[in-house]
Amino acid sequence: MMPEMKNAMEKALNVSRKSGLEVLALQTSGLLTGLACMYLMARYGENIEF
Repeated sequence: MMPEMKNAMEKALNVSRKSGLEVLALQTSGLLTGLACMYLMARYGENIEF
């Protein structure tokens, strides 16, 4: 996953700095969202019923 993120960042930076910052923001928010979901599932998983 990290090599793909690095390649996407390099391609975006070749276009413009603004594009690179947008990619960085999206990648960071995606990682943080995933980590938050994993934490919540680990913490409250036994309380979830379907």
